[in-house]
Amino acid sequence: EQQQWQQQSVKWQLRMTLKVIGHYISQPTRAVLWLLHMKKVPFEFTKVDPTQGQTRTENFHRLRTIPVIHDGDLTLAESNAILVHLVNSHGWKDLYPIGTSRADLVQQARLNEYLHWHHANMRRCTLKLFFPFMGTLRGGSWDAETRRKAVTDIGGVLSTFEDHFLAKSAFVGGRATASIADMAAYCEMDQLEMLGLYDFSSHAKIYKWIREMKQLPEHDSVRSSLVKLKELVDSKKQL
Repeated sequence: EQQQWQQQSVKWQLRMTLKVIGHYISQPTRAVLWLLHMKKVPFEFTKVDPTQGQTRTENFHRLRTIPVIHDGDLTLAESNAILVHLVNSHGWKDLYPIGTSRADLVQQARLNEYLHWHHANMRRCTLKLFFPFMGTLRGGSWDAETRRKAVTDIGGVLSTFEDHFLAKSAFVGGRATASIADMAAYCEMDQLEMLGLYDFSSHAKIYKWIREMKQLPEHDSVRSSLVKLKELVDSKKQL
């Protein structure tokens, strides 16, 4: 049955090319692109820059967020919904359980718990630290007290992630291997570590988890823009 499903999936994939709209600096976009690179799925990529108003045009997706995918007759926004759609469509059960057994349903629920929690919590890594930092590169201000409060707030988020989602396992949801939930979470933290915006050394489990995540396939393939950003920041420091 699994072999037949895979054959049908291959035929389906050959009939259409997945289209992805986003930006490599975008954390949610990076998670989706990482998955596609990891699984060697061909796709067409269209770069849009939200800071230039390119997601607010009349023809853009009504939710005005990136990434957006066009997968045959399906147009879908919201990165975590896209991740779940992709693993279900392709049968990537190594990254998300797709069965209907009690064990699979429990594992799905645990991963979904994180994927829903992510939006209002882990995304604050970007909203409270990454975005303000990017603003300084464009001449904006970011006073020390505001930054201190942001770091404290993110510390609370990371403590919850560590004490709940990594409480009994190396990866999210009690798993011994990484899932799409880990990938979504990591794409919020990678930027903070690379740019020195947060010191993870006080979070022992996360510190170890980050090292494990860096070993996943295609880790570096979707982070060249972050590397260039770091090089730009380092060059400004030397002036």
